[in-house]
Amino acid sequence: MIIPVIDFSVEKLKPGSESWICASKEVVYGLEEYGCVEIMYEKFPIELHNSIFDAAKQVLNLPEKAKKQRVSDRPGPKSYIVVNNNNNVADNDDDDDEDEANKDVPPFQNIAIDNPTTLQGAQSFTNIMWPQGNHNFCESVMCFSKRLEEIYEIVMRMVFEKNGVDQGDRFESFKNSSFHLLRMVKYKVREKGDSNVALIDHRDSTILSILHQNQINGLQIKTKNGHWIPVLKPNSTSSFIVLAGEGLMAWSNDRVRGCEHRVMLDDLMEMKNKERYSVALFTFINGVVDVPKEFVDDEHPLRYKPFDHFEFNRYYHHIDSPDHPQQPNKSLNPLIRRTIKTFCGI
Repeated sequence: MIIPVIDFSVEKLKPGSESWICASKEVVYGLEEYGCVEIMYEKFPIELHNSIFDAAKQVLNLPEKAKKQRVSDRPGPKSYIVVNNNNNVADNDDDDDEDEANKDVPPFQNIAIDNPTTLQGAQSFTNIMWPQGNHNFCESVMCFSKRLEEIYEIVMRMVFEKNGVDQGDRFESFKNSSFHLLRMVKYKVREKGDSNVALIDHRDSTILSILHQNQINGLQIKTKNGHWIPVLKPNSTSSFIVLAGEGLMAWSNDRVRGCEHRVMLDDLMEMKNKERYSVALFTFINGVVDVPKEFVDDEHPLRYKPFDHFEFNRYYHHIDSPDHPQQPNKSLNPLIRRTIKTFCGI
């Protein structure tokens, strides 16, 4: 079983065209059935693929003290997140004075860049990490993020149109309310005896998450019948995995399926002396999200109250909880799940 693969590189892929209508059907089917689709996008050259992973390696290999700097005032989790060997979100503030040379490399770490599609957002983050400047990093982040923003807007326009939610300026309003952040993720080299669970099963709190990988397997998704299937590494460097988050699931009144996924590093030979990197554009709505009336009928009664997406993101990450790592000497228990249904479900 494989998830739908849709080519967005077709020259005639314009709203209303035959190519657009066919692609829309596949996109909506994939999101409803699997919560995800694979997109091929030839507007993404191999040079940009190489440069964004060079950028990810640059920033994620900086000293811990540099990565822990405050780079955002947005509600939600810290910009730099480390997951320890127990798959808990570690409190990475308590060990600033520890000798970094004696520290274990965490199995999973990621760092977020707010508003990466804008020069101001990309430059602001770059200047904090490299006060002397890093033009190549800044340019790679912005160019990469703009390409993923294009994919996001195409996918969401298709979802709007296919469900009859495209009247007037509703899509434009939704698009203009979208807030993007770019997460760069690093998984350490797996060694014999290490757990093969690199990232536990979860759904993202986003509207959409668009993932680009460095040609190493590991991503798996959960099907409706509870089976885990691998999303195999693509043959092309122009491939992207689009995952529906809990925000989109609620907005669509459960018509779109939130994608439960995990990362399993099972193949020791493939992972030998290799670090797994991925880069993803996460998108949220800046404001209150309402279920459109088109998603509500006798067969699909209203299932969610209006919700503030950033407040849900705080709730999802346990930021108001005494067990959240932003409180001293605490770690987040991954078994305690906070979902959109418990936040605003009816």
